[in-house]
Amino acid sequence: VRDPQTLVLMLSQTLRPGGLLLLADGDWTVYDQHKKLVEPFKWWNHGITNSNPAEPIVLEKDACGRSWYASWLDFFGNLTRSKDYRPIEELVKNVDTLTVLDSHRYLSPINWPGEGIENGEDLGRILNINQRDFFVGAKEIALQAGFSHEMVEAWGRHYEAEIDSGHFYNLWHYLTAQKRETPINL
Repeated sequence: VRDPQTLVLMLSQTLRPGGLLLLADGDWTVYDQHKKLVEPFKWWNHGITNSNPAEPIVLEKDACGRSWYASWLDFFGNLTRSKDYRPIEELVKNVDTLTVLDSHRYLSPINWPGEGIENGEDLGRILNINQRDFFVGAKEIALQAGFSHEMVEAWGRHYEAEIDSGHFYNLWHYLTAQKRETPINL
């Protein structure tokens, strides 16, 4: 979304007074099973593009325990996030016809039930499928950004291995707002 604030304004204009707006926004960060931030391995900081097919092998040895999965999310977050991005609660609060009713952050497990997560088993399975499809669907964007096929394939192997064996959480933001009868001047 190029202009998130305009999007939220347009969504509010489609609501009748009293209507509800439900928003969810995935975060580009990854947390481990202890709910600590996972450090991404940043290939692009190495100044490597698509010139040498041996580069993935060198990089695989250089990951130093940082996450390939978190790396993929970090890369795409930086590549696709609008320069005007702000948290959804802030975007909604800037629309004078909306009132925030509820706002939460949820840690959602990937391929495991999580700890104390309601419906964690189902959620873990769904997010596993979602994250695998996200990788497959985003490969072309990585190639267009200058990564070689070999690098993307190596990235994919590590990405899938981490999802298969790791205990990760993704952060999701959820918000419910209601359209007021009359706007409040900000």
